[in-house]
Amino acid sequence: NQLAVAPERTVAEMKRQMGSAEGIPLGDRSYTATELSSFVLMSLKEDAERYLGGPVTEAVITVPAYFTDAQRQATREAGVLAGLKVERILTVPTAAAVAYGLTHLDQEAHVLVYDLGGGTFDVSVLEMYSGVLEVRASSGNARLGGADFDALVVQWLLEQIQRAHGLDL
Repeated sequence: NQLAVAPERTVAEMKRQMGSAEGIPLGDRSYTATELSSFVLMSLKEDAERYLGGPVTEAVITVPAYFTDAQRQATREAGVLAGLKVERILTVPTAAAVAYGLTHLDQEAHVLVYDLGGGTFDVSVLEMYSGVLEVRASSGNARLGGADFDALVVQWLLEQIQRAHGLDL
């Protein structure tokens, strides 16, 4: 909603610029995705501290499965800028699989976990056996996410309206 009302004061889908020096305009300044991510993490840190009633100093941060080493390092730097000791960087589907596996440690199974986010589509395959959860594969697509699906649906609807009513919206 904010993007439609105040696009000059709103950032969307900055994950795609993580690890680059590309400037992202916000208001009258330009920031890197790392800097903007640190603002988000700082806000989350403050929310957690209010909820827990004490300081939060450490974090495990999740990233898309396709993130490169440079993007992971930029994410780690964002955590440090936010005042956090980043204990670990996990892919989103792996983190979801770990959360699932913690309650199913007695099972032996192969687990497929996918994450269709706003800007990414990620998947991990895990194997659970004897109380162990092992990531067998993890991958993703940085240019295929919910926003991309939304754009395709809108394009399809526009074509249907054009075809049915002769209107070029």
